[in-house]
Amino acid sequence: MRKSANIFRNKFRKKFYSTQELVEHEEFPIRSTNTITKLIESGELDGVNISTTQFKRYRIGRESIIKFLTKRFSKPMKEAPLTTNKKS
Repeated sequence: MRKSANIFRNKFRKKFYSTQELVEHEEFPIRSTNTITKLIESGELDGVNISTTQFKRYRIGRESIIKFLTKRFSKPMKEAPLTTNKKS
């Protein structure tokens, strides 16, 4: 397991989180339940649909959250090209 995954593992202690709990969690970077729902539906986060009505409610497992954060933050950042504003 990577070192960064251990960092995230210490931040998320519960086994399952609702979308609202993730939005309110200080270490999770996404602040919209709609965005989290879209990530679940696109397959980037693994969530279980627990809704009994037409409104979609999900539970997201801790391992899925850690995998998502590790994948998202382990990507190397692209450096911005250096530009010079020379006026001739």
